Amino acid sequence: VAAAAVYPVVFPWLSTINLILASFLGGTILLALPLVVLSAMNPLLIALGRDAAAAGDGGAGRVFFISTVGSVAGVVLTAFLIIPYLTNFRALLGMSLGLGVLVGGITLLSRDLAAAGKKRLLCGCVVVLLLSGGMLLGQRSYFKLLAGMSDIGKNFEVLAEYTSVFGNIKVLAAYPEGTGRKPARAYLQDGIIQNMVTADGVILDH
Repeated sequence: VAAAAVYPVVFPWLSTINLILASFLGGTILLALPLVVLSAMNPLLIALGRDAAAAGDGGAGRVFFISTVGSVAGVVLTAFLIIPYLTNFRALLGMSLGLGVLVGGITLLSRDLAAAGKKRLLCGCVVVLLLSGGMLLGQRSYFKLLAGMSDIGKNFEVLAEYTSVFGNIKVLAAYPEGTGRKPARAYLQDGIIQNMVTADGVILDH
């Protein structure tokens, strides 16, 4: 949820700096926290497995087998389903919703958790689900707010939107405020203005 809120603000600035550094920072903003937290589950699960059965590897092989299969499946799903058909914004919030539902469901079904721990986990899941759902429902208002801070301005209309392997693509009709400023068409890729041109062919971006 935090990454979905932050990246539309930060990415336009990242597009103006060194490409390698910007790619690293962008990937860190999008994925660092969830990857670190989810990866930290492996040693915890192995420790729990050793407590339950100290013989052999204590379940370490099983944990890493499932983790590896999950990683491969995640790459395939991301490459062939998420990137071509979902925007970064919707994909991040969709994963957030999925994790919230998964953890909440397991918590409800668990008989080993203490009542206090179960209550805390369920409250956390509800907060995540509310934030994710609220961001998804309010994405147009949020993007309109961000667009008002850019060259597009607050008065615009989305003429077309496409998801692709090159990211989310939008064509906007922009109606800039102020005297002498002409209506224009803007081409955006993942929220970043790639080109703006007026009806008489004057290019507005630099």
